[in-house]
Amino acid sequence: MDIHPGEGVNVVGDIHALSTYFPEQRFDAVFTISTFEHLAMPWKAALEISKVMNPGGLLFIATHPTWPPHMLPWDFWRFSPEAFKLLLGRDVGFEIARCDQGLPCHILPLNTEKSTRRIYTQIAYMGVSVVARKVAEPDPKLAWDIDVPGVLKTMYPAPPD
Repeated sequence: MDIHPGEGVNVVGDIHALSTYFPEQRFDAVFTISTFEHLAMPWKAALEISKVMNPGGLLFIATHPTWPPHMLPWDFWRFSPEAFKLLLGRDVGFEIARCDQGLPCHILPLNTEKSTRRIYTQIAYMGVSVVARKVAEPDPKLAWDIDVPGVLKTMYPAPPD
């Protein structure tokens, strides 16, 4: 599944409404790579993923805690391991099996702001990945009954030619 048609894409659609594309199907695995930073409402997408997964199924997400803006205007979020504890908590139906940061880097500020002068000495990470297991159905109190066009007036950019 992807938001744009292309090679290997069987379903064109929006992950924010994933369960509407697969009302009867359930999956043992779902993976997303460099997707979550582009989602208008990643909390809604996590809930939708949970709805289409079988109990015991595995979810893999790879995204960015640090990365330059890209695919604008649809580049909204950066994630840390702590963010995934909230996004993929038991209320959503998941249990985190593993969360790792990778692609170490240094941030080099291009300013003279005193508070950022030594930030280059600290390790940052350009990538984060999480594996979560579906352990329960999502709490029915968790509902995001607004669609993306209801909050955004832009479209996800077309892939480069």
